[in-house]
Amino acid sequence: MEAMELRRAGAGDVALLVELRKTVLIDANKLPRGADLSGMDEALAAYFSDETKHATFLALCGDEVVGVGSADYHTEMPTCANPTGKCAFLMNIYTAPAHRRKGIAARIVQSLIEDAKARGVGSILLEATREGAPLYRKLGFVEAKGYMRLPLE
Repeated sequence: MEAMELRRAGAGDVALLVELRKTVLIDANKLPRGADLSGMDEALAAYFSDETKHATFLALCGDEVVGVGSADYHTEMPTCANPTGKCAFLMNIYTAPAHRRKGIAARIVQSLIEDAKARGVGSILLEATREGAPLYRKLGFVEAKGYMRLPLE
């Protein structure tokens, strides 16, 4: 694994997190480089400004951000499997192409899992890409029933 620093993003990182999220969305959705996603800047800034809703970790090699990952925290109706109702949904897991397959995403996900456990979370979910699924399995995630979504206009 290459030398890198892993740190929790803070209030001073909001503008950076907004840009990183758009990079993740462009890559994950196979949009053209430079696609205009500026319409979500305000909502993303509001989201990343509220650290009670998320934890985000940044992986840096020198001054270069080479990876990012977030846990979205929310509370759902308690169930037998999750009596506290506290949930984390891991998302925004991304490693810059030149730095992939070097353990960066694994370190980010492990940090997110530790953070979620420290918050008393009883359920950690994620949606995996085909490329990411082997890593998540290696970290203990198991396949779950798929999700269905109702598109709202």
